[in-house]
Amino acid sequence: MSAPWLTIHRIRTPNIATQIARTVQLIGRGILDGARHFEIRAYACGLASEAEPKDYLGQVQKIYDDFLKRWRYVRENGEWVCVSGNAIHNLILGTAAKPGQRGWGDCDDATVALGALMTAIGLPVQIVTVSGPGSRSLFTHVFPRVQIPRLGWVAVDAVGHPEHELGWIPPHDRLAVWDLAGQRLFRQGDFSQFRNFALGNAGEIEKKKGLTCSTKHKFFQITA
Repeated sequence: MSAPWLTIHRIRTPNIATQIARTVQLIGRGILDGARHFEIRAYACGLASEAEPKDYLGQVQKIYDDFLKRWRYVRENGEWVCVSGNAIHNLILGTAAKPGQRGWGDCDDATVALGALMTAIGLPVQIVTVSGPGSRSLFTHVFPRVQIPRLGWVAVDAVGHPEHELGWIPPHDRLAVWDLAGQRLFRQGDFSQFRNFALGNAGEIEKKKGLTCSTKHKFFQITA
């Protein structure tokens, strides 16, 4: 809250399911706004151009590695979401002109920033929310996943760094995947205690089909 350039919103609602949906909507809006920001696009495309032609995994890795050099996880007091292109620009690139200073934020900020960078190079992005093992909360963490041609969906979770590399998925009891408009696509896990968190037909289709990717990375896997 101390950084004046951040455009942030406090999510206030007594219904936890509605709160999650509104938070995801803000994150999706921030991703799309950031992807349209000229300097963010230039930064993302410049890094992607360092990879071999059509090496889309290499492009994602270049962006992910550079982001981790500039950003560190900092826990926030309350649910604040960085949602503007200028905010993301300062979060990522504004630190480059200040020696020794890094960008900061929590998991939703990293989701907006990384999602914007991946969207800026033309790769589809979705939002993943999870609840850690044993947690009574509907969700405790959020990160983006990106669709890489010929590979499938890859988790991009900066909070797990440096213990875990690109593609790592945190342990969880519940998981849901959302599009950038804040529409839930599918879910996994026990949601019986959250009565107003119903599963849509589109989710049933993808859950049955399953998503796997066999490479040296542990990519995002959803199996029925």
